[in-house]
Amino acid sequence: LKYCVNGNLQAMWDEYAHMITSGMDKSAGVVNKLHNEILNGMKIQTTRYKVDTLSSFKKRINKKDKNPMYMRTHFAVAFTRGESKDKDADRKKTVRNAFNSPFRPFVLASTSVGQEGLDFHNYCRRIVHWNLPGNPIDLEQREGRINRFECLAIRQNVAKRYGNIQFEHDIWDEMFEEAYRRENGGKKGCSDLIPYWGLSTTENMVKIERIVPMYPFSKDGLNYERLIKILSLYRLTLGQARQEELLDYIFKNYDEKQQEKLKELFINLSPFYKKGLKNNQS
Repeated sequence: LKYCVNGNLQAMWDEYAHMITSGMDKSAGVVNKLHNEILNGMKIQTTRYKVDTLSSFKKRINKKDKNPMYMRTHFAVAFTRGESKDKDADRKKTVRNAFNSPFRPFVLASTSVGQEGLDFHNYCRRIVHWNLPGNPIDLEQREGRINRFECLAIRQNVAKRYGNIQFEHDIWDEMFEEAYRRENGGKKGCSDLIPYWGLSTTENMVKIERIVPMYPFSKDGLNYERLIKILSLYRLTLGQARQEELLDYIFKNYDEKQQEKLKELFINLSPFYKKGLKNNQS
């Protein structure tokens, strides 16, 4: 919608084409593949969902709900496990392709079925946790769906920093190449984690947003604080033996100051690490 208001619909198509063709063999048939992917992303049909009002809820509780209320939706869709395996697989694929496009739906409501192994990062950088998971691994899995290679937040930051430079051919490829040179200090042979997965931290940079509603009289506030503390330790213990037991022991027997000192004892298993790149964060 912002692209349309600013009169630059072509920029939206350029970005969408870049995301679709990323990793594709561009030597032959790429145009047909691109067209097919775009068409598949626009195949989603209007869906009806059963909704509750106060009166229909009372009827349902009293088993008098003979005519349930349905609502048609274009803006948001559900990503759930259906009854028929074949139809369910086709529906989930269609929903995923549509949500990963700049077109509708703009909100995806998912159960745990969308928590692992699926990517929703093309045009999404906000995640709402309606209920908090019981462990940090599930939290990382959920948020990992939108924190991916060239995710929306990364592209917005790259465009904000380097979009005013004149490019000649594929604007997004060239813009990321420029970001690679500048973010890595002009050094060759650096990790592709920067800028494709993370960028140097600056003020007012675009970030992935985690939204956790705090309901009145719930324990979510305390659970959230505990989960975030464990999450920082979980990242340290990746690859360690008996990880969950180690986390539980550290969390119960060491205070925050002692936990900071423990970081020096862990083996650094990050895919790329140099002291000179400490300020580069995702």
